[in-house]
Formats: sequence, C-alpha cells, structure tokens
Amino acid sequence: MTDPDLQQALEDAFAEARRRYHERGFQRRVGFGKKPAMINVDLANAWTRPGNPFTCENVDEQIIPSVRRLLDAFRRNKQLVVFATAAAVNGRVATGERAGQRVRRRLVDPPAGVRAGPLCFAARGFSLHAATRIAAENRSRLEQLCRYVMRPPLASGRLRRLDADTLTYTLKTPWADGTTLLVLSPLELIEKLAALVPLPRLNLIRYHGVLAPNAAARAAIVPGPQAEADETTCSGRHSGQGETPTYRRSWATLLARVFRIDVTRCPDCGGRMKIIAALTDPSSIRRCLQGMRLPARAPPIAPARPDPQPQFDYA
Repeated sequence: MTDPDLQQALEDAFAEARRRYHERGFQRRVGFGKKPAMINVDLANAWTRPGNPFTCENVDEQIIPSVRRLLDAFRRNKQLVVFATAAAVNGRVATGERAGQRVRRRLVDPPAGVRAGPLCFAARGFSLHAATRIAAENRSRLEQLCRYVMRPPLASGRLRRLDADTLTYTLKTPWADGTTLLVLSPLELIEKLAALVPLPRLNLIRYHGVLAPNAAARAAIVPGPQAEADETTCSGRHSGQGETPTYRRSWATLLARVFRIDVTRCPDCGGRMKIIAALTDPSSIRRCLQGMRLPARAPPIAPARPDPQPQFDYA
C-alpha cells in the first residue's frame, strides 16, 4: 500500500468513526435534567495531601472544606451524590436502583473446559494441575507434596489478637488490591471458620482413575505392604512363614512424622531413649504415675452443651 492509499484509508476510517459517534449522540449538548445531582470525581490523595509536591495550593483552606460543604448540602436535601472513581475502582454501580451493588458479569464455562496454564486444565468448576511432577524414588519430595495437599485451611501462626474485640489474620501473599491482612472480630472469625467445616460423612480427599479404590490397575500403581525385617523372630512354626506380612509404623514414628515430636529423644542429653515397657493395666498405670508424683486421674470433662432450655408458655 502506497502512502497516498494509506492516508486515504486512515481518513475514511476516522470519517466512519465520526459518523457513528454523531449517530449515537456524542458531541451534542446533554441539556438539563429534572433533579440536581453531585458527581464527585474523588479527590486524589496525590493532589490533596499536604507536603506532596503535586498538591494544589490552598487545599486545607478552600478545596476540601468546599467539597465537604457541598456534600453536606446535597445529603441534607436527600439529593443524589455520586463518587464515580471510587465506584469504578471497586467494580460497583454508583447510581440507579442497583447503586452500591457489584457490576454484573457473565462467566464463560464451556463444557469442553479451558486450558488454565501449562499442564493445567479447568472445566465445570474442577481443575487439574499436572505441572508438578515427582520422581518415583523421591520419597521426601512426595511427602512434602502430601503435607501441602493435606494442610489445614487456617494457619494459627498468622492469627493475632489486637484486643478483646479485634483479631488480625496475615495473608501469605498480598492480594491483587494490596490487602496484606484481614481484620475480624471473634464472632466474624467463627463465622468464616464455620463455612470450612465439611458436611458429616463427607470424604475430603477423593481418588479417581487408576487411584480409585476399585480400579483394576490400582495394584500396579500403588505399592503394597512391605514386611519389616524382624531379627528376633525364631525359625520354625513361630516364624510366621506362609502368613501375609504386614507393615505398620510405630506410634513414636507417627508422632514424629505428623507433629514433628520425637518422643524417643532425651530432652536432657539429646540421646535416644529405649521403651522399657508399655503399661495397659489401669491399676499399674495408676501406681506408676503416683510413684512419679504425677496426677493419676484425668481432669473432669465439662459438658459439651448446657442443660436444655425449658419450654416457655407464651399462650
């Protein structure tokens, strides 16, 4: 395309745009309505904060007091006041019957789903994230992933009490609007936590495909139980030959894996302690605790709820 042709194409495009704007009422006088209204384009902090190099002159003496007087006058007369910028930034409607409500949106959720990212797929409210891969022999990385998937919904270490009526919860990463922490009352916190309580008898983790409980190929994917070597087992009919070996972790190992508490480590010297015996008889447990000058009786358990409220006769 030559330069004259390009210039002519641009002129035709601008002429068409001007024609369409003129048909839709642009560049015409709006006229006057029947009721007055105040449209506040929101005083920007950069232009009204004292000491800012961009601040206008006489902000404290003239501009802000004048705006406040206008706002008070319009509100006393119950006339319309619109904060256009604040409504636009927060995605809300400033005028009309839906004033204060969020702008209505239409979401697209095609049945075929969409690709949300590399090796990520979303469809009908479900998402599949396959970008994290772990080698078969990397057991520590697998355990780290399992801990991440099974983490609780609330980290108590980020919860702080400011006073008796105010709690703050620090976010792990700031939100897109700059929010770094949430300020809640104790009742509001309980309200948010109540929404996280699962329904009764509802499985929080579900397995599909080859990991499903009745999948035919599950045995080829999920490793079976492993037998622990027992050096103290004698030979012969007591050695358990012909029986299916079972694999269970000791309670001390489970405590160390779940709560990171190693009960076999001596708190004084740091050495390994050996379990001498496990007491299961109540009388033996009581004598042992009394000999160690420890309470032998569990503290009483308070009732889960108060007595039922009596019925009142309102007749």
